Amino acid sequence: MQIKILKLYKYKKLLISFLLFCIVFICLGLPYIHWWFNGSDDFHGVYVGFKTKTLKELFYFFIDGNVSGKFIGPSNYAHLPSTQPTFFGVYYRPLYLIFATLQYWLFGTNGYAYLLCNVFVHAVNTVLLFHLFSLLTSLFPALLAALMFAFHPQIAYRFGATINLHYYINVMCMLLTIISFKRYLDTQKIMYNLAACALFTLSLFTRESSIVLPGIIFWGTYFYTKDQHTLSIKNFFGQFFTLLHRTAGLWFVALSFLTFRAYLYPPAFHRTAATGSVVQALHAKLQELLVFIYDFFWLSWLPWGHKALRSSLILLLITLCVWLFIKNTKKIFVLYFLLCAALMLWPAYVGCYSPRYIYEAL
Repeated sequence: MQIKILKLYKYKKLLISFLLFCIVFICLGLPYIHWWFNGSDDFHGVYVGFKTKTLKELFYFFIDGNVSGKFIGPSNYAHLPSTQPTFFGVYYRPLYLIFATLQYWLFGTNGYAYLLCNVFVHAVNTVLLFHLFSLLTSLFPALLAALMFAFHPQIAYRFGATINLHYYINVMCMLLTIISFKRYLDTQKIMYNLAACALFTLSLFTRESSIVLPGIIFWGTYFYTKDQHTLSIKNFFGQFFTLLHRTAGLWFVALSFLTFRAYLYPPAFHRTAATGSVVQALHAKLQELLVFIYDFFWLSWLPWGHKALRSSLILLLITLCVWLFIKNTKKIFVLYFLLCAALMLWPAYVGCYSPRYIYEAL
């Protein structure tokens, strides 16, 4: 009887996953048959594919994989870096260049096909998130949470743009890394750990923002393998080396990536900025934080202006979240998920906040 119930649950979960994929793909993909490119970033991706002619050049992207300096053409000439790219300033994303090339080889300048690629990967990410959420709660809340991710208003920020595909593929690789590593923890089979390391490698060569993933999984492993009542700082330090051993493959991949990146683009250190510049930078960060809060609470669809209305809505939502947090009986897990989101936003701390970062943090 129990086996039959388990099979029914799996079939139900599989059916919901299929319907979820179809809903996302149909709603975000099918209505926009006249889609085309927008802005210099999109045309740069097309230009990369146009200039790349052989398979050998695809592999060479791993040696010369600076996105911002690759194949300077009319659309992105104004963004040509004035100095030699360095470790901290380069956009080393060889898989993005490969994706852009393969898309151009397949679709040419058919902008709608590029949109469908984005929608397809986004729909896959939604299903993967539903799978992960279903491990934490029942199917209906998991479905609701996945739909909230799929149709978050901020994903509309340049959704379908050629340049944004690597955001969606990066998230897919990270989710598959987490799923594979969880499978490793459940079965202790090394093949799943190796799969997680391989997927994490693909993620890093797609977009460097996933460099914080070993830390996220390190803490997640502790929470996953310990009963809630045994969680403590003392217990954590007692398990530190065990956790480090279990996640060693992921840390090795991250260190190897950073070493290879440093070899290709040696770091260059500059003198600290003047006090005035620091003050200006902090002021800019404050403005970015306000925009992030606005985006995070689903308010980006509202028109600009009406500061009193926006402020009231934000205060109301923050109050609601604080109340829910107080009522929650598993506060440590809520704080962990918030920490994960904060870690995934690290590019906004060292650079400028972009609404596209919301996608990875969610």
